[in-house]
Amino acid sequence: MRAIKRTPSERLWSRVVKTDECWLWTGTITTSGYGQLSRGRHAEGYVAAHRLAWELTHGPVPTGLWVLHHCDVRNCVRPDHLFLGTTTDNMRDMAQKGRQRGHPPFKTHILSREYLVREYFQRGRSSVDIAREHGLSSRAVRDRMDAFGLKRDIGFIQRTRLARRKAASN
Repeated sequence: MRAIKRTPSERLWSRVVKTDECWLWTGTITTSGYGQLSRGRHAEGYVAAHRLAWELTHGPVPTGLWVLHHCDVRNCVRPDHLFLGTTTDNMRDMAQKGRQRGHPPFKTHILSREYLVREYFQRGRSSVDIAREHGLSSRAVRDRMDAFGLKRDIGFIQRTRLARRKAASN
């Protein structure tokens, strides 16, 4: 006797715990923290749980768009916590919320563009000094500067500082 095949909707929602805030996927979680389930047969591959939740609620995801989270909870599948966006939208959202990979979450938002321009460019402080002051990595500070479009200026400043050090040592 063969097992009764469940629909994708049944398979998704049977593994969701609804809290006051998020609806959490409790099935397989990828190493990056996102929920995942098979599309059915092995050859059909896997789908992210939040993407399937979007598709079941709103229909197919248009080509070139991603299903993103307002709540930043990777295993959340609550449809009103999800929205569509491009890769650029996702990167911008990530930078604004301070979620760059390997950085303390939600901390870089304290570094405004004006603050970074003043401290780094006008006062000549290094990204290491700024990072220490705020309990961040220097990489997080540089990534925040990059998110504000200051990367080209950073290279110029670094080359200028290096030239000054060489001149002073001669």
